[in-house]
Amino acid sequence: DRMTVRDRPVARPRPARWPAGRRKVWPTRALFDMSLHLIRDLESLHRDILTMCGMTEELVSRAVEELGKPNEDRAVRLKEEDRKIDWYDVQIEEKCLKVLALHQPVAIDLRRTIAALRISKELERCADIAVHIAERVGDM
Repeated sequence: DRMTVRDRPVARPRPARWPAGRRKVWPTRALFDMSLHLIRDLESLHRDILTMCGMTEELVSRAVEELGKPNEDRAVRLKEEDRKIDWYDVQIEEKCLKVLALHQPVAIDLRRTIAALRISKELERCADIAVHIAERVGDM
């Protein structure tokens, strides 16, 4: 009776044992919950950027319309809408700082957060320029 390779018993690895006194919880659950919070915060940031982008686009188009038909009341309304855009800029900056502080993102998440911060600043600047255009047309 010779034993072949197929007949030999297979040595199975022993299951990992937890050190004494440790809780038996896998760390992946905490990491999974953390990433869900990060994803939720980044999606909220993305929605705010899109809202701010739409508001800025509308403000710029109204300022361009102002070039053809100057109206003092419209310039005042544009200034009020610019304040809303300024508010969004502050909110987006606070959310970006919150994401950076709480989640310490790396790689693509970090780039996305910094891009949102930069985009909000540029949109706010575009809105300010649109208001200046409307004000200058009103002065003519």
